[in-house]
Amino acid sequence: MSASSMAASSEADWMKFLARTGYAAKGVVYLVVGGLAVQGISSGGSDGALSKIAQQPFGKVLLSLVAIGLLAYAAWRFVQGFADPENEGDDATSIGKRVGYIASGAVYVGLAVSAAQIVFASGGGGGGSQGLVARVLELPFGQFLVGAVAVGILLGGLHQLYQAISAGFTEDFALGKMSATEQTWAERAGRIGHAARSVVYFVIGWLFIDAALSSTSSEVGGIGKALSTLQEQPYGPWLVGAAGVGLVCYGVYCFVMAKYRKAVS
Repeated sequence: MSASSMAASSEADWMKFLARTGYAAKGVVYLVVGGLAVQGISSGGSDGALSKIAQQPFGKVLLSLVAIGLLAYAAWRFVQGFADPENEGDDATSIGKRVGYIASGAVYVGLAVSAAQIVFASGGGGGGSQGLVARVLELPFGQFLVGAVAVGILLGGLHQLYQAISAGFTEDFALGKMSATEQTWAERAGRIGHAARSVVYFVIGWLFIDAALSSTSSEVGGIGKALSTLQEQPYGPWLVGAAGVGLVCYGVYCFVMAKYRKAVS
């Protein structure tokens, strides 16, 4: 094997490690968030799930591993956005997709930091999403900036819904390594999981739109706030339970991606 081939193989191996480790950590978070929602427990979303992990036997050790995994996932998203290892291209659609990867990476860096703060028992401070949006609203054209974020979140919701309907995510599976039963259940879990995520995205996007229109950040938030908002609707417990099942399915999908995602070429 030539030196260039060995270098390419080594590069693919560490990219594979980042992707698979990251998807596994992401799967853990979604399983906990969804499981708590199914039980009717107000989890506080991803941050609440991290706190729940820390409360288990050897919880801080487990949470430290999750934090490392989330950093790996963030790094993988940054690699996808900046290095384009999967040859997305430079057209407008591909650039938008790569910008989305970078934004996703930033979100998971924040989640990993939250996990580290819990491990070391230090306060997060800053008010989370509400504090950040409040500061943005104080800027010139702050309402427009928050509104632009809302549009981006809603577009993300549409993408999740499209994935749920089309099952386009199966293109990332190494189908040749999966049995027919694994393929069937992985597709079902992915469809349900992406559908649940689309609902969460739409609720979060609406909360950001409301913040932009009212110039107040009191109602914005992430998954936890979205689930709380669903809880307040007619048949709220049923809606939250259904969303919880969907998020558990998304966690299962993440584990499938960790094991059967196509290798980076």
